[in-house]
Amino acid sequence: YFFLTLFLFFTNAWYLHSVPVTKVVSIDSLLKNSEKHWYSFPDSSIILAREALQLTDTLRDKRHYSKALTSLGTAYYMKGNYSIGLHYFFKALQLDESQNEKQSVASDLTNIGNVFMVQGNLEKAYDFFARSLDIKYALHDRTGTANTLLSIANLYIAQEKYDLALTHARQALSVYDSINDREGRVVIYT
Repeated sequence: YFFLTLFLFFTNAWYLHSVPVTKVVSIDSLLKNSEKHWYSFPDSSIILAREALQLTDTLRDKRHYSKALTSLGTAYYMKGNYSIGLHYFFKALQLDESQNEKQSVASDLTNIGNVFMVQGNLEKAYDFFARSLDIKYALHDRTGTANTLLSIANLYIAQEKYDLALTHARQALSVYDSINDREGRVVIYT
């Protein structure tokens, strides 16, 4: 009887300890699948991201909560629901700033800038891109720096400021070349 009780105790202790790990793996899986569907099936992406958001809320996992907010924002952005996407991006930004997650803050700022650019609010878009670029420079995030420079180049194209667009595109290309990022170079040339 003693050994059976001991066995049940350790089995239950192990199970209770493993549940959060299982849920975190599940959250990562939900977020990964949500991301896979951003472009082709944004409605499915939204469902998966909402499930991840509920799980992260239950676990009080702020890092994954922010990722779920970003995934929701991106899915709504891809659907063309820019105001809802913006709402989720701002929520992610607020959370990431409170956690001092600088890399995530920079990404959030870029996402917000992209929404403002699509909505035609080019001044606001530039402000968010510039803030993102400052952080990416400070973090020595060269891929992020190049991507943001390219976003700024696209913004200048929208404003028909082609000289500034070309300058920023060349800067992005230079960074892509320095890190041998072939995908980045392809994006510049397309």
